[in-house]
Formats: sequence, C-alpha cells, structure tokens
Amino acid sequence: MRILFWGTYDLSKPRNRLLIQGLNHYGAEVIEQRVPVWDDVPDKSALSRAQRLLRWFRLVAAYPALLLRFLRTPRPDVVCVGYMGQVDVLVLWPFARLRRVPVAWDAYLSLYNTVVEDRRLCSPGARARLLYLMEWLGVRAADRVFLDTDAHCDDFAQRFGVDRARLRTVRLGVEEDVFFPPEQPTVRRNGPRFRLLFYGQLAPLHGVDVILKAAKRCEGLDTEWLLVGRGQSSDDVRRLLDDLKPTNVRWIPWVPYRELVDLVHEADVCLGIFGNGRKARMVIPNKVLQSLAAGCPVITADTAAIRERTWPPGAVMLVPPGNPDALARKVRTLVEDRGDGASRAADHPGRLELGPAAVGAELWGHLSVLTGHAEARARDPGAAERDAPSVMRRIGAITQRGLHGIRGLARPTIRAARHVYVKGMIGGARLFPRSGPFLIRRITGDDPWASSNRIALYVHYDPLGRVHDYHLDMLRALAAAGFRTTLVSNAVGLTVEASARVAPMVRETLVRRNVGYDFGAWRDGLEHLGDLGCAEQVLLCNDSVYGPFSPLQRLVAEARPDQADVWAMTEGRNHGPHLQSYWMLFHRTAVVHPAFAAFWRTLPYLDDKLAVIEAGELRLSRQLTAAGLRLQALFPYDEAEARFRATADPARAGDRMLLRAIARGRALNPSHHFWRVLIADLGLPFIKRELLALNPAHLDDLGDWQQVVEARFGVLPRVAAEHLATAARPGQPNQPGGLTRLLRTIVSAP
Repeated sequence: MRILFWGTYDLSKPRNRLLIQGLNHYGAEVIEQRVPVWDDVPDKSALSRAQRLLRWFRLVAAYPALLLRFLRTPRPDVVCVGYMGQVDVLVLWPFARLRRVPVAWDAYLSLYNTVVEDRRLCSPGARARLLYLMEWLGVRAADRVFLDTDAHCDDFAQRFGVDRARLRTVRLGVEEDVFFPPEQPTVRRNGPRFRLLFYGQLAPLHGVDVILKAAKRCEGLDTEWLLVGRGQSSDDVRRLLDDLKPTNVRWIPWVPYRELVDLVHEADVCLGIFGNGRKARMVIPNKVLQSLAAGCPVITADTAAIRERTWPPGAVMLVPPGNPDALARKVRTLVEDRGDGASRAADHPGRLELGPAAVGAELWGHLSVLTGHAEARARDPGAAERDAPSVMRRIGAITQRGLHGIRGLARPTIRAARHVYVKGMIGGARLFPRSGPFLIRRITGDDPWASSNRIALYVHYDPLGRVHDYHLDMLRALAAAGFRTTLVSNAVGLTVEASARVAPMVRETLVRRNVGYDFGAWRDGLEHLGDLGCAEQVLLCNDSVYGPFSPLQRLVAEARPDQADVWAMTEGRNHGPHLQSYWMLFHRTAVVHPAFAAFWRTLPYLDDKLAVIEAGELRLSRQLTAAGLRLQALFPYDEAEARFRATADPARAGDRMLLRAIARGRALNPSHHFWRVLIADLGLPFIKRELLALNPAHLDDLGDWQQVVEARFGVLPRVAAEHLATAARPGQPNQPGGLTRLLRTIVSAP
C-alpha cells in the first residue's frame, strides 16, 4: 500500500513518529510531504500573541508548496494527515477529492476540548466557535478520523454530530528504543527512600495539584516525590509549593526526552494523570505507557479510557480522579508493603504490546479497510491510473506541462536574483568586515596523538552547548585514523560536561562565537594552530553529517598525495565543479601552497548560509584549482550518477524525475539526490543531516535509510537515528515556508 503522509504534522511528538515507524515496520510504502511549523515549540501554550500570529502565518504560507507537491506526486492509495492537522485536512480535502484519494486524519485529540475547555487558553466566543467549526468540518472532510481511545471516539461522535463509524481508534504506543526495561536492577540515587516520579508539561488535565496535596499528606513517610516538567500550570505549581511547603517534593523544570528513562528506572512508582475534567477521562497519556514499557508500575486516575486496555497484574493502580486522599492512601499502602515487593510492569514485558509494530498493525488494518482494494493495487500498480476517467488524465497532463513551463520560466529569474543577493552579501562583508577575535576560550584535552603529523579540525555546534553521541563517534573515528584533532565549537554555551566528554579524544577545544558558520570556525582554528609546515595532512570536517559508519583508515589511505593534493568525500556540480566541504583532506603540497593561506586570509566572516557556500565552498575549489592544485573526490560525481542511472527504477516517481533531470543536463547534489547509491553501492560512510532532517530536495525514498546503512556496513545507525528524532536540528536553518519554499521548490525540483 502506498501511503502519503501530508501536511504540517509535528514530528517532535511521539504520536506522529510512531505512526510512520509502525507503517514502515509493517511494510507499507510511506511517502512524506511535510513542512515543519510546530516542531520547535514544546509547549504551544507558552507562545505570546505575536509568536502565535507568526506561527499561523507560517502555517498558511506553507500550503502552496505542499499542494504543488501533492498534485505532482503519483496517486497514492490513501493520504494521511497527522497531528496537528485541523487546518491541513481542510486545505487538502478539495484536492484529494479531485484526485479521488481517500483522506485519513489522525486527529488524536480535540483542539477545541484542549484549548477552550481543558486549558482555557481561549474564552468562549468567536475564536472558540471558529475552532469548533474547523474541527466540525474536519471530521466531515476526512473519510476516516483516528483517535487514541474509544472514549475519545464516542466523545467526537457526540460533540460534532458525526457518524461513529467514521471514527476509529489507533491506540498510543511507545518508542521502544527510548523507553525500555532496565537490563539489571537500577542503583537508586535516593537510597532507601520510596520515589514517585511525575513528568509532563504541567497541563490542567495532569492534576499536579492533586499530586502535591497527596505528597503533603505523605510527609511522615520515607518518600520522595519528583516532579519533572514545565508548562501552563508552572505558576500554579510554584504557588502551591510555596503554600504547602512539602518537604518531600523536588521539582526539576526540564530533562531531555531521552534521559527520562533513567529517571523512570530509578523510580519505585510513576504517576499518571489525576485531573477531573472531561479530557482527563478520555485519554491515556504517553507517560503511563512509557513508564510501563520502562518497567515501572503506574498510579493514575480511574477513567473509562484507562479501563479500555488490559494491563499486567500490578502494573496499573487506579485511584479516583481529583482525590489527593485516595492517592495518598495508595502510596501509603505501597510504602508499607514495600518489603513484599511491588509488582512491576517489567515482569510482563511480552504482554504490553506498546511498540511501533502494534501501532502499525492497527493503523494498517484501518487503512486497508478504507482503501478497500489495496491488495488489488499491490498486484497491479497501474490500476489506479487506468481507473481514473480520461478527462482527469487529460487535466493531470495539462497541469504537469503547465508546472514544467512555470518552473522553466521562474528558475533563471530566481537564480539571477540569488546571484545578485549573494554577491551583495559578500561585497558588504568585504567593505564592512566583522571585527574579531571570535575565539572565547581554550580547553585542553588529553591529546592522545600528540606526536602525529596528521591534523584535524572538527567543527561542532549545538544551541544548548551539548555534545551528542554522533559527535563522539566522529571524534573516535578521527583518533582511530591517527589524527590529532582540535574541536572548534561554535556553541558559546558549551557545557563543562560536554567538554569533558570530548577531552579524551582531542588535543584541545576552542570555543568561539558562532560567526561565519563552519568556514569561519576553520579560519579561526587554522589561525590558532599557526604554522602547519610540519603537517603531512590537514583534515577539515564538520558535524553536518552522521557517521562514519565504517573506519576512516581505508579511505584516508586511498586519498593518495600522488593522485591529488586535496581530497573530499564527494563533489558537487551545481554552480560549477567543487568539493563538498563536510570532509576535506589537504596534503602537505596544498597546506604549504600560498593559495591555501591566501584563501583563509581573505575569507570574510558571513552570517548568510548561501553567501558562505559561495565565498567558502565554491571559491575554495576555484581558487585552489586556479593555483594548479589537483582536487579529487573519493566518490566522484560521474560514478555516482552512472550508478544511479544503472539502478534507477523508472516506475518510481522519484527516480523518474531524477532521470529526466539528468537527461536535461541538470547538475544534482550527489549527497542528497544520489545518497542511496553512494552508501549502498559505493560505500560512502556518511549521510547528510540536512537530508534527513529537512529533505530540501523532496526525495521520497528516505524512509528506509537506516536499513540501507545497516545492509552496507553491518551496523544499525542507532546514534544518528536517536539524535535525528529528538534534537532541535542544531546548525540547520529553519525549513523555509510560504512563497520562499514554493520558489525553492520550483528551482530545486528535478
């Protein structure tokens, strides 16, 4: 079954990630067409009025490019609109009807119920009625609407007056690589004290006031109540703590998502929700399932939703909602019976069935019923096009020709405007140069290769000053290849813990202001190192890629100085031949050449990425080539293109578009457009972060990238996948929206 996920759905939410993972696990062909609007907003209730208006503008402005991509995509069996898709489903509906594609909407929950009734962020009035109308229309525009519980489905049917048969339950799941039982009993940092853990965004339905009052009643017991989170009710929690002054409560405003499992492992019991509102009675929160998957029993409110599922004995303990006395009594019983050992969910891991496979199976079943003829289409992929009326085929053909014409007219104009803009930025930077120095501090490392004449400069950036596991993988690979590495961090707030993590593998860490992107960092790093005349090799690399997925020694050995003076992993052809700068190896002949020093000495500090590419990556290749130095890629463009043409499947829409672009002589970005053959066939041990996080080329074959890496190198890129799923995409630009994205689509599409 070909399933198109479409819209502005929020991939920072586990719900959307699990649905896509589940369908991929079940063998569906999942195509994603998305513009991120909400991903970087953990708590939308914290947005100011101006910020909300800006987000709504970005939302509306995203649709031209999304609809263009939908109309150009071969007809799928079904199109799914993810959470939050209240606007998406209304925008998509007429175009889906035009193409006769069924629409499935994962509403997940009611925004009207959340915003107006539960959180009371919007008072009853015109805006509330508009929100209600939007959802009233949405449940009628979609052919199927998915919610997380049967109770939620019943409420939707009653609230919006829609046929209950249109609503289906797709239950919540858990990311099993994030929440998992401990391999061995956890050493509790709180000693013998009985720890209760609550984490969440402090929404009204959580009933945090009930938790705090129950904690106050348990002060005589040897308990510790740990609250983790912040959100709409933070001020209320702070006031209640000041009033009650419980001595057994500790509040941590924030813990990274992937570190929550450690707290769960250290807890004796996790706490669910205890609110007494309408929404609290209809949902099973993520934290309940996550805690159970991590092997910790849960206390939560006794609601119709929680009783829909069968839980292992002792895994879920229920108390009346909104009742702190009942919660305190339950805790007292557990503490007193602690010597007998509480029944833990980890004793029954096989019975929970909370992972992507279970979610995917449930969703697949509903979508198969909706499409009705999914199996027939799988046997005969051309049936959908033959079934369409001839007039629709004519309209489609006319539309395609029109789009090609518009793109052909717009592309030269936009490229000319881009050229003028970039040249203006570079000229301005040369006339009014940024004043340094930009280096802030130097942190010494263990310098494990102090005697090596191989030098590496690795550029790092994280907005929170963290060092991630994929950074450490790269530093280990450099050390294993014999490079004496200097880490240049563009993160002014680099934490002490982060610098300690990298110290065993680096010569030093240079912390600087984030000016000039990677090329600015390399310029400052080279200036700091001084005379490199004794260096046999200088490697410049950055954290814009995941990997390496195999040791670097073989590739470094293949980059022979008798064949080229400068080597890169890959080379680009757009804007002229050039080495792609995420990994560049300079042999001694290049390092001591006057052109090398002249380039860095005259490089301006630029804060515009397009200008940095022009003045840095492109100009470096041109200048060194003009000076007579030999430049070469370990994975040449021609070889990647030839391999792609030999293995491309013309039946696939994405491959067909790339083949047309190659036939027209268009230069493509190999690390994006040819990523699959570069890794699977040629053995490139890196994959671009931007490709996976933003997919600017709108490729439709990224769903199995982890399997491609594993098949080639025999290792699952778990570290890369974990960072991709949770990080705020440090170092990457925000995905453009609106007309900017539409024009970019016109220019970059094959």
